[in-house]
Amino acid sequence: MGRNIKEDYIRRLELGGKVQPKASLLRMLFYDIGNRGFRAVHLYRIGRFFRVRGYNLPAALVERLIHRLCFCEISTTADIGPGFCVFHPFGLVVGGEVKAGKNLTLSMDVVLGGNIGKHRLDGSEKPILGDDINIAAGCKVVGPIKIGDNCLIGANSVVVHDMPSDCIIAGVPARVIRRAGKRVMLLEQEGELSKTLSALVERIEKLEKKLDCEPDK
Repeated sequence: MGRNIKEDYIRRLELGGKVQPKASLLRMLFYDIGNRGFRAVHLYRIGRFFRVRGYNLPAALVERLIHRLCFCEISTTADIGPGFCVFHPFGLVVGGEVKAGKNLTLSMDVVLGGNIGKHRLDGSEKPILGDDINIAAGCKVVGPIKIGDNCLIGANSVVVHDMPSDCIIAGVPARVIRRAGKRVMLLEQEGELSKTLSALVERIEKLEKKLDCEPDK
């Protein structure tokens, strides 16, 4: 727990553009007082410490503290790696059993949760996120989906399908708009919309060829 909190603190300062001081317990406690987002992360780490050791009542009490003191909900059954940062936590919801790697960054009104009626073969229904994920304000990431490493999800996007690594994601429903620094056109997307558009383009091309082959009257 202590190591994760230290890495959370250091990364939070780095993202804020501050000089990285020594991550002492006293410094982190003072930072808790003035920064509601870090306070939420700090409390989550404490609650997670209790949860993984089977102390469910203290973990549940910590979840109530997160709600009351930080105005957000972060389940202690969620498994989030080090470097976890929250900016403006108002309305943030991280559901139970969500899994995320290191350096997860969340903002206000983000929801990580399930999608009613959808689940994996093992019964799990919450998102699994890779390393270095940045989710902007208002995003909803729902269902038994996987998000690859090093992804940025634009504000107010709704992600309901698996997404690859090294990409920028945006839209409702969300789609990959850039991958490995290169723009991804709509017809190159994976999903029903791109399949439908591809079928329409193919049909139009066939009709044009047919019209070209018909003799003029």
